[in-house]
Parts: sequence; C-alpha cells; structure tokens
Amino acid sequence: MNSTIGVLRHSENGHAEERILAAGKEMGLEILMIDPFSITMGISPSLFQSRGKTINLDGIISRCDIGSPPGAEFETYLRALDFFESIGIPSINSARSIISSQDKF
Repeated sequence: MNSTIGVLRHSENGHAEERILAAGKEMGLEILMIDPFSITMGISPSLFQSRGKTINLDGIISRCDIGSPPGAEFETYLRALDFFESIGIPSINSARSIISSQDKF
C-alpha cells in the first residue's frame, strides 16, 4: 500500500512543490496538495476531507507563505496544521517550529 503525504499550501505550486511532487512520484508516494481554506476537519483522520473527498494521510509537509506581518491566512494555516498534528499525523515542519522561527524577538 502506498503512503499518502499531504502538502499544506494555500497558493499556487512553485518550484519547491513541483520538486516534492516529482520526488514523491519517484518514491511511489501519493502526494496531495491541500489548501487549508478548502478542508473539512473532523475528530479522526478518516473524517478529514479536502474538496469533498475523504483522505487518510500518513504525513504532512507544511509549505506556508508567511506574510509580513503574519495575518489571518497564517492563523488559518497554523490551525489546520495543528489539527493534523493533534490527530497524530507527523508533520514537517511542526506548527510550533514555524511559530518559533517567526519569532525573532
């Protein structure tokens, strides 16, 4: 059975996302681009839906574009990432590490 990896991204794919898709294909992984503004979250991985399709993820890669200063899009993105982490889906990078890296104080 192939693993399914989600890439959390709220804008068009750039070079990095295209490379992730290509590497996933080479490794036999299913890579799904997930827009945090188009998901429905439940209380278990089987209740996660993106664009009306139920999806079970084995991991998630966070690819957030952070504005300066971070705004509502960033908050939505972090909440979605936190949801995946809370139901046990491993993430690279975690919501906590993203927050820490943005805090330059």
